[in-house]
Amino acid sequence: MKQTILNLKRMKKLKTTAAVFAAATVVLFAVSCAKEYLDISKTNIIGVKRTINATAALPQGGDKAYLDYADGRKVKWEQTDALNINGTNVALSGLSADNTTASFTSTIHAISSGGNDIYWAVYPAALAGVSSGSSIHNDYTASALTVNFPSKQTYNSSANALSGNTLMAGYANVPAGTERVVFQMRNLGTVLKLTLKADASASNKLVTKIVFTSSGKLAGKFTTNTAFSTITPDNTATTELTVHLKSGNNNYIDIATQKDVYVILPPLVGQTLTMRIYNQYNGWTERVANSTALLRNHIYTNTISNVAFEKTGFSVSDSTMVLFSPGNLQWSATGGGTTSTTHTVAGGGIAPGTWRFAENQWDFVGDSTYGKVYANGVKCDNALISSSYTGWIDLFGWATSGWDNTAIDHDALNFQPWAITNYNTGNTNNRFRYGPSLTMTDITLEGTSANYDWGVYNAIYNPQTQTTDAPGTWRMLSANEWSYVLRIRGLTDGSAPASTVCGTASARYVRARIHGCNGLILFPDYYVHPAGIELVDINAATSSFVANTLTDAQWAQMENAGCVFLPAAGYRVSTSVTSHILGYWTITTIRSSWDAYSFTVAANIFDFSNGSFRYVGKSLRLAKEIN
Repeated sequence: MKQTILNLKRMKKLKTTAAVFAAATVVLFAVSCAKEYLDISKTNIIGVKRTINATAALPQGGDKAYLDYADGRKVKWEQTDALNINGTNVALSGLSADNTTASFTSTIHAISSGGNDIYWAVYPAALAGVSSGSSIHNDYTASALTVNFPSKQTYNSSANALSGNTLMAGYANVPAGTERVVFQMRNLGTVLKLTLKADASASNKLVTKIVFTSSGKLAGKFTTNTAFSTITPDNTATTELTVHLKSGNNNYIDIATQKDVYVILPPLVGQTLTMRIYNQYNGWTERVANSTALLRNHIYTNTISNVAFEKTGFSVSDSTMVLFSPGNLQWSATGGGTTSTTHTVAGGGIAPGTWRFAENQWDFVGDSTYGKVYANGVKCDNALISSSYTGWIDLFGWATSGWDNTAIDHDALNFQPWAITNYNTGNTNNRFRYGPSLTMTDITLEGTSANYDWGVYNAIYNPQTQTTDAPGTWRMLSANEWSYVLRIRGLTDGSAPASTVCGTASARYVRARIHGCNGLILFPDYYVHPAGIELVDINAATSSFVANTLTDAQWAQMENAGCVFLPAAGYRVSTSVTSHILGYWTITTIRSSWDAYSFTVAANIFDFSNGSFRYVGKSLRLAKEIN
């Protein structure tokens, strides 16, 4: 059914509860109701189905369910709203003149308890996660209700409403057979109003997300009683919450001018909140606040007016810094990609010829004998690369962006992403027919040959922002730039700094195993390594991958601090894939008709010195400049 929205109309300003944070700090965030749901794993003994005439009320006094915002916003019902009553979705109707009450008639299951009928009402209906008419599950009981505060949420500052980020519930205990039921709705969480403004010196003022961590529980299952006086987390609840920020169609908000953001949190008492605010280039600033009490159904304010960001990008020269793409580049010939990472386009499905970044930095496709298995257990196969293959591929010959320049460069025949030709034609200008020939003005993937660069020529779907980036947003690095990242940063010659990690100064990279994948971790400039994660053999070119085996949770901390992971996805010759090798193309070739530069990392190899035949299928990790 339609996603439910609780509209917050403008009205006169009402007083707000005083702030209780001891330390000044603010962050923006809000909850998308599409992310909020109830756990529905089990069923419960149910009573009879009854037809009830019900009213959902937002009362004006006492333990009120609406929120009086300092900026005049107030909760009111809309015709598009719906509740979930004991597992059945019910559309609201019959709104009152002031939109604070809404009525409906529906046949729903009751919970039988001591001769009475028990009803739980949950808003938005999407919180229940079940279709109309489903049985009551185990978390609907006569005395308790369990809800799931989401760990990933989205806030759009352009909306006139809080877009459903109010978690509400109502309870009714009536004699069996009672037709008229009234639900006095209650808020389950607290509201933190964050006011942000960038420091005048900040070079980038576009905020993309806020990551909250706490000594208390912020996300997962919470149980409330019938009086809604207690909201108790269970032992699976987590202490981290990420809020993604939008403004209209933009995946950021601009805090050059002051912005207010409303954050919905579970009630907290005597807990510490750490808020890390990220800008568009993955720079961040961190604030810590101690709360004496963040009580249910109250608003608390927190303000910070000097938001500035540390740089967490990667210097690729003395003057240029980049941010790497969130995963390796992948391509679908037919639009039938079968891995767990998907996105839809107009008309549904995946468009043929779609380029995207992998959802996770450790993701790679693999081959028929050593496939990378995705979350849904489906395996793709780089060895089956072709123009009709229905899976995803991520090992590409050099300069195979799909740009057809054969009208000008008659020898550059193998430009398609599925190209597998490895026959030496003997043509002295272009031995294997990949990339610009020696007769061209630019034989690297720059200048007049820039469209051979996959990022320059193609629009690419970015799962991190859930948008498609325009051609030219991303680009490949040159061999010199990769050499700067891996060999030069942090040296004492005045080049860009790299940080000390686990006792190693000028830390630039380390071999590691993450999520079962061997690969190379890159440390950004100005990196602050998370406490408690020990690494060995930093900057060691031929060390062991397994020596630094990290859990997903440890990697998440390092990734949030700006680290990049390059998986050893193998390489392909024709339709034969060799595994366990890390090989990434650059845009660079010397005046050779058959070679281009990549860098290679294997068990005892860390090599920049030699070119690779252009027909070899290798991985691609793109970057974009941030200064």
